[in-house]
Formats: sequence, structure tokens, C-alpha cells
Amino acid sequence: MKSFKTYIPFVIALTAGLSFITLGITGPTLTHYPGDLIDGRFNNYLLEHAYNYFMGLESSFWNAPFMYPEEKVISYSDNLLGTAPFYIMFRILGCDREMAFQCWYILLAILNFTSCYILLKYLFKNTYAAALGAMIFAFSLALHSQMAHAQTFPRLAIPLSFLMGLMFLREMRVRYFLWSVFFVVYQFYCGIYIGFMLAAAIGFFYLVSLVIKRQQYFQRFGDIKWWLMMIGALGLNILMLLPLVKPYLARAHDVGYYPYESISNALLTPKSFLFSWGGSLFWTVLNSMCVKDFTYYCEYQVFAGGFATLCLAAFLVILIVKFFSGNKFVDLTISKEQWILFGTAILCFLFFMRMGEFSL
Repeated sequence: MKSFKTYIPFVIALTAGLSFITLGITGPTLTHYPGDLIDGRFNNYLLEHAYNYFMGLESSFWNAPFMYPEEKVISYSDNLLGTAPFYIMFRILGCDREMAFQCWYILLAILNFTSCYILLKYLFKNTYAAALGAMIFAFSLALHSQMAHAQTFPRLAIPLSFLMGLMFLREMRVRYFLWSVFFVVYQFYCGIYIGFMLAAAIGFFYLVSLVIKRQQYFQRFGDIKWWLMMIGALGLNILMLLPLVKPYLARAHDVGYYPYESISNALLTPKSFLFSWGGSLFWTVLNSMCVKDFTYYCEYQVFAGGFATLCLAAFLVILIVKFFSGNKFVDLTISKEQWILFGTAILCFLFFMRMGEFSL
């Protein structure tokens, strides 16, 4: 009975998120389509194309026929290969193209929530905190504002990559490092853009860990076998990533790379985190926060909602006061792993921000 009670926060939070957010998009009886009729249909096409390819109905995955005779047209955008098996499963079970896309969207919401819940429960040992954090990760206003872009839905690998990284730092076992990088590779297969951002975040994670947990690394300094296994784990993941990356590198070689000037206006500013989606009932005052800052302003509405923002503000206040007052403020112990995650968040924030015309 006690073990069942531990799952109550998980069940309640997931049910509430699915009922009020996810099924609020599709309708309880799947009468509506997630996303718009541009990117939504395009992503549905990508998944259907993957289904046709793996069912033997298309001869090539990269040479989709919609821009014939142009070759490797999939490399112009995302591919969703990592989550295509979920869509294919629903097609095999008898769903038509649109219903399979709806079920794919619902399943991803469940997986996003679950993966984040597992990470937060491991980190804080508190089921209520884990459930609330997972709700923000899977159902927040920031994610809701990107509803038009289905390629942002699959993000289940992000918490799992950090979870494996934390387990690696606890025991310094190579297999956890292997899995941590593997989930970065898998996220690339789920979506190129989020994969790139996760790669940067995990890179910062291990960089900060070198400073905070330097003694553990120093203990392994003379262990040649351990370092060779670490290099092997990294190399194996790079080999798994190459089949996905090669078509995109070939496309970049043909058409060239974007100069910084062409994308700098698309980078976030600090105000972006207070820029609310136009569909919010409670935060309409924030709808025009960054309209003048971006050419395509609707893409950068990353306000996570009032509850999430207040929690973050409270956390920062507690952290600062705790830092300057020692143990006199509250009975709060911040582990080295939590400091590493906090340092990672700060570096990610600085790395992806634009201050005027400058960005790292």
C-alpha cells in the first residue's frame, strides 16, 4: 500500500496534464489536430514517409518525392527518425495517418513527463517535487507556445541524458557516461535543433563537473584503461550519429552555412523568458514583451508560466541567501550534483543569450 501511495503524485500530475493540456489540444475524442496546417502537416508527412520507407513502400528515406527531382530533400529540415517507431506502431495497430499523429503526440507527452519525473525523483528524493517539475517540463506554457512546431515535442531524452550523467558522477562508471552521450545522440535523431542544444548543455555539465568533482577525476588520472573506455564510449556514440549527420553536412557543403548576422536576431534575450504566448488567458500583458526584438517574434515566446517562474525566482533567492548566510537560513543541503546542474543552467543561459548584437 505504501508503494502505491508513492505513485499518487505521478498519477495525479500526469492525468491532469493529459486531461487539461494534451487532450485540450486533440479533443477527448481526437477531433483536433496538434499543430498548425503548415509545420504540423509537414511533420506528419515526415512520420508517414518514415512509415512508408520502413514498410518497403518507399525506396529511399532521404530522397522523399515531394520536391522531385531534388535529392535528399529530408536534409533540408528535421527528420523525426528517433520517434518514428512510435508513429509506425500506431499505424500498424490500424490508426490512419492523422490519428497516428495524434497518438504519437499524446504518447510523447507521457514519455516527456515520465522521463523528467524519473530524473527529478532521483535528484530530490521527493515525489511531489518531481511531479510538479515534470508537469512544467511536459505541459508548460513555454512548450505550449511551440505547438505549431511538432519537431519540438520529442524531448524525452533530455532528462535521461542528465540522469545518466549524474549516475556517472556518483560512481564514475563508464557505462553511465556511454548512456548519457547515447541519449544526446538519440535526441539528435528525435530533432536536430533540440539535439544540438542538449549537446551544448551536456558539454557544459561535464565541464562544470570537472571543476566541482575534480578529485574524482584526479583519482582516475592514471587509469589508462578507464580513459580508453571513456574515449571508446564517446567514439561509439559519434559513429551512431554519423549516419544522421552526413546528409546534413553534405547539404551545408552544397548551400553554405548561415552567417551570424542572419541568425543573431533569432537568439533569445533575457526578456524572452517573460514573453508569453498569445493564447494565454492570464498573461496577456506579456504578449507583446518582445515583439519589437524579433523578426519572427512568435518563435521565442518561452515564458514557462507564472507558477514555474515564481518557483524559479524563489529558488534563486533561497540559493543566494543560503550562499551568503551559510547554514543559518534554512535547513537546506545543496549537493554537489545540484550545484553542477545549477552551473550548467547558468552557462546555457549565457551561451544562448543575445545582449544587444553580441552573443557567445
